[in-house]
Amino acid sequence: MRDAAEAEVLFGSASRGDSDDLSDRDILIVDSDIELLRSRRHRLAMQGFSVASYTWRKLIHLSERGALFLQHLKLESKILRDDQKRFENLIANYRPKKSYQEEIWQNASLASIASNYPATSRGALWAADVLYVCLRNFGVLYLADLGRYEFAFSSILDSLGSLGCLTDHQVRAVRELRRMKSIYRHQLSVSFREATTVLQQAATSMPA
Repeated sequence: MRDAAEAEVLFGSASRGDSDDLSDRDILIVDSDIELLRSRRHRLAMQGFSVASYTWRKLIHLSERGALFLQHLKLESKILRDDQKRFENLIANYRPKKSYQEEIWQNASLASIASNYPATSRGALWAADVLYVCLRNFGVLYLADLGRYEFAFSSILDSLGSLGCLTDHQVRAVRELRRMKSIYRHQLSVSFREATTVLQQAATSMPA
């Protein structure tokens, strides 16, 4: 039995080389065997990776829809394994869409769920994670709609700031939100007051 997926690819800060203490170690695994994906995902997670697991069918579907995750992979991934160069060929043929307005609207709708969370420190940290993801996604989508493809967190904030979408104060609030996201994902804790303060400040940073 194989012990690795047909394609395994580093992406994000793990491939760019600009990781910091708050960064995830992102890896994509792709295979048609769902059981193999499940077991491989578990092993990699135990090694400290944040694992994105896809069947070929799903990844091809995302490519055909022009999903920006594929653009991220095309620009910044580092291939560790690629049987028959299937991943390489898929990425080479990918093209982004001309407009991401529908995705921007959907992302804004998702952000609204962060306003309802359990009145606990863990609940507030969960909401911070959701809001962080939505704010980052907004940046990626908004910039892509302008024909600019940014995926590094700092680059996204710098670009949104230069375009007048975020003030310096809002940028600082979003950086704190990223810290809360990291605390949540590493199952650490902060006081409920600290978590909600960061969350409330960051909530005002959602661009209109």
